[in-house]
Amino acid sequence: MKWMADENLHYDIVRGILRRAPDFDIVRAQDLPEVSGQCDLALLSWAAQDDRIVLTHDVSTMVPAMQEQRRQGLRCAAIVLVPDSLPIGAAIEDILLLEDCAVEADVAKVDGAYRIGGTRVSLDSLVYLYREGVSVESMVDSYPVLTQEQVHGTLAFYLASGRSTLTCYQGTEPRSPSTRSRDGRIRS
Repeated sequence: MKWMADENLHYDIVRGILRRAPDFDIVRAQDLPEVSGQCDLALLSWAAQDDRIVLTHDVSTMVPAMQEQRRQGLRCAAIVLVPDSLPIGAAIEDILLLEDCAVEADVAKVDGAYRIGGTRVSLDSLVYLYREGVSVESMVDSYPVLTQEQVHGTLAFYLASGRSTLTCYQGTEPRSPSTRSRDGRIRS
């Protein structure tokens, strides 16, 4: 995955990510002459062209800019909103978790549905089984085309993307955050 830090993203978050993961592919908007000081529409266009996910604290202008690009039928980068109130350490952990889970899960949108590892198995299928309390081993038995690592990665991707500390946008509406109960299961 490739990332872009919006100009307003706290620099200690970027610095902390790079300390923990030196190979993390992230650029800062202020370091790019093409977008430094430009409007959010220009930043989102550049990020989309370079297949980058934008990290930002700016919900007030970034989300409307994304919605405007969608309205115009333009390709737009995904956005991850990092709340200003989130401690820097927690933000770093959550962003690294999103990176790790997305890479391990190999989840991609195909024909309008999220599919796992180049298979026809949908994310929804595994989430349904997870919510029903089905074990990972039983999921692999049900879908022998998947490995245990893929199932674990997919469930981690699902849990990470549904966390309430970061909001992920890939279109006009945010993914609705879920709540975890004490035993780690998702409640809607």
